[in-house]
Amino acid sequence: MLAKINFDVLALFTVLTIAVLSLVPENAVTGDIGKFDVVLHALAYALICACAVIRRRTVWSALLMFASVVLFGFLIEFIQPLFGRSLEFRDLVANIIGSTTGLAAALAYKSATDPDWKRRSTDVS
Repeated sequence: MLAKINFDVLALFTVLTIAVLSLVPENAVTGDIGKFDVVLHALAYALICACAVIRRRTVWSALLMFASVVLFGFLIEFIQPLFGRSLEFRDLVANIIGSTTGLAAALAYKSATDPDWKRRSTDVS
């Protein structure tokens, strides 16, 4: 089932959705969502990171994708003030926690389903 999902497209779609929702004026996306803002941040970044990492062939490329997702979270938070939004430390923390959770989930899945993953991951050639 998972083999039929295009994880790169899903990750890109989630990135674009987060970018749009993060940069529109705050009053356009808040309401009842505000109560769960941190949870939604963590879930969204977990989804991005898991999707971005799951098809990588080595640990190094998985870690590069993880770093890219974390960097994206920082960039979004730091440019939000330019769009009438506020930079929130708790959102940064939620983004990192979500990204870490997504990385762990993807690596656990890869380890359980790909017997060559660990051997390939330690190859430096």
